[in-house]
Amino acid sequence: MNFLKYLVVLFVLWPVHAAVGENMQGMSIYPVPTDIRSEVLTFEVRQAEGDLWQAVPLTKADSMSDQPHAHGGAEAWVVCAASGALQLRVTAPVPVVSAVIRPSLVQPIDTQIDGHHVTATIAQPGYVVIELNHDAATDVPRFTVYLMIEKPETLPIGENVKRIKPGHHAPELFASSSSQTLLLLPGVHTVEGQMIQLSSQTTLYLQGGAYLRSYVHAIDVEHVDLKGHGVIDGTGVACKTREWRDDGDAAFVLVRHGKQITWDGPTIYDSPFWNFVLHGGENIAIRHYKSICWKVNNDGIQPRNCNRLVAENCFLKCADDCVAIKSRRTARMTFGDLTFRDLVLWNDKPGNGVEIGHTSQADQLSNVLFENIHVVHAEGAEGGKHVISIFLVDHCTVQDVTYRDFYVEGFLAIGDIGFQITQSRYSTDSQRGHIRRIKVDGYHKDQPIKPMLINDYDSAHRVQDVSVDRMGSIEKN
Repeated sequence: MNFLKYLVVLFVLWPVHAAVGENMQGMSIYPVPTDIRSEVLTFEVRQAEGDLWQAVPLTKADSMSDQPHAHGGAEAWVVCAASGALQLRVTAPVPVVSAVIRPSLVQPIDTQIDGHHVTATIAQPGYVVIELNHDAATDVPRFTVYLMIEKPETLPIGENVKRIKPGHHAPELFASSSSQTLLLLPGVHTVEGQMIQLSSQTTLYLQGGAYLRSYVHAIDVEHVDLKGHGVIDGTGVACKTREWRDDGDAAFVLVRHGKQITWDGPTIYDSPFWNFVLHGGENIAIRHYKSICWKVNNDGIQPRNCNRLVAENCFLKCADDCVAIKSRRTARMTFGDLTFRDLVLWNDKPGNGVEIGHTSQADQLSNVLFENIHVVHAEGAEGGKHVISIFLVDHCTVQDVTYRDFYVEGFLAIGDIGFQITQSRYSTDSQRGHIRRIKVDGYHKDQPIKPMLINDYDSAHRVQDVSVDRMGSIEKN
């Protein structure tokens, strides 16, 4: 490469690298728009002792509950990328008297407190919650940081990649031909009408530092991927409707009747209503999905009438059910083979940790597995909520559901397990359903276990064949 060509390449690449803050050690720090940046705490990272600390911009967060930011405190969150262990330092505006990093029941993370500073080492990429002063005996301000560390991203390249610079876009910009990747570059992206519709054979890739302020819908599609370390951001996005009877039109991200759908990486932030609805889909893979939301009805993942869905390695902070499996009679009436594993859940009020229900209009749901689920906050202030819930208000039969290894800790104001068949204002059927062959195999909690709630509707509509093994309070390692 001659000198002139070298200068041209350097000129083209430098703004991208400067924007995402990537360094030579495989660590990436992403920019945050100024209108949602949090300045209350200082957050820094480095990869090894002796390295210089690098400042990481934080994004504002909130909760319906005042528990995580009580006494004048604040919440924030951050996504960054690292190829290995990462040391962190958080500096608060007041002295820190307690610091806990959750999940903590399986692999606790030590913290060191020095005045206003807290330091810790995160051994590998993953999702944690840093709580400062939550255990303080006095009314000192509480601070909470939701930290998501990903592996370094590999950006798509090739002639089918459409690179989209930040700015205000026409919806037609996202109408793609077959096998096209839409790469959103770092910065804020807004869309006329606050809605984009994705076509089949399309990848929407949000690079780290990209913020898309728009609804994202995909209807009757195949082979649609949403990838990258960027954010689908509800800042300034109006709530379209709160009509719960529709086919998911109110969802911030909606895939209706989709096949071969993949989500790998993006965060949903400050969603105006339901976060992510999958209505009548099949062959769905959801990985590294993060949700930082606090408005009412912010269900984290809401699969309806889906077949063959796997959701794994996700962090869901939601002001409603973190996982809500529902069914509508406008999609297939028999469905199942759903797996949820390696999730970290933060349930704000209202809602449950994981729920099957309320709406249960299909004929049958079967073969559901929840495995290795870490619940680090569950408030559910409406009453009658549970970490694990099946709550049927229509005629569906739910059977062959396994809950394996739940680890429950932190602030908990809801029940542990509830299986109920009932009628409510959400009922649309005259008949009630059935709950059969339910297995709880491993429920571990750092507090006393509350009594299990089992409610039949009548002698013909019952909760049957429930087995429980390895359930009890445990001490932290």
